[in-house]
Amino acid sequence: MSDLSHPVSTPKTAHELEQIIREYRASNLTGQELFRWWQIIRDGALNLSENDMEGDVVPGEQSY
Repeated sequence: MSDLSHPVSTPKTAHELEQIIREYRASNLTGQELFRWWQIIRDGALNLSENDMEGDVVPGEQSY
């Protein structure tokens, strides 16, 4: 099991998010620590999905 006592920040890249998820799955968290890690993973995933959507534009959308 990995040592999850170090502070974790919101991941900025997909690679960072995957690493945090691996650590999370290998852990035995409970209570507030479990919720804290869940929030970090959720926030990172939402931030990354928003970045992916920025390039998903309908051609000609600005002409309407």
